[in-house]
Amino acid sequence: MNERVLHAVLESDEGNLICHSKDMKKDGENATTPPDFQENVLFELVMKWGRNQCKIRGLDQTPENVRIIVQPFLPLIRFLTMTTEQLILSVYPTKMFDDSTFLSIILDSQSNANGRLAMASNFSHKKRGCIGPKIKPSSLFRCVEKPREPNPRPVQGANFPLRHTTFGNPWGQPQSHNSNGSLFGSASTHPRNGF
Repeated sequence: MNERVLHAVLESDEGNLICHSKDMKKDGENATTPPDFQENVLFELVMKWGRNQCKIRGLDQTPENVRIIVQPFLPLIRFLTMTTEQLILSVYPTKMFDDSTFLSIILDSQSNANGRLAMASNFSHKKRGCIGPKIKPSSLFRCVEKPREPNPRPVQGANFPLRHTTFGNPWGQPQSHNSNGSLFGSASTHPRNGF
């Protein structure tokens, strides 16, 4: 993954760019459930990417070298949405921040968890959503058939349910018109086999 792709992922408000919600159902009922990853996991992936970049560039994997590589991406991590435990277990051991900056992150994270907005640090307190304003739940499930409403005008004498479609005739076939305007072509003008 190059820097531009990583930057685009981290700037996104949608959290499911790197994973899928386990609770999502076919009908889209749970399409707005939170992502099944936490921001600390995203941070750990960025750190892994940074260590890999050190290898690629022939640098030692010291905290200083990793910090230089991931520095442009750290403001995009939403540290304030992490719990204090996540910050202590995931972020602190990496030594990406000096002690005063790390303390301000912990204070803001705790304030955010308590519903208060504190501005000791400049990181975002907004959680990533599973589906953002640009992604509609209906577009995720285009190929899944939804339950159909019963036919308001059933055909008399028919003992089979008609399939409702957004195109074509009741049997799900696309409508085709021959030169006479008829819905069904003659045997010599069949739209599929051409004879």
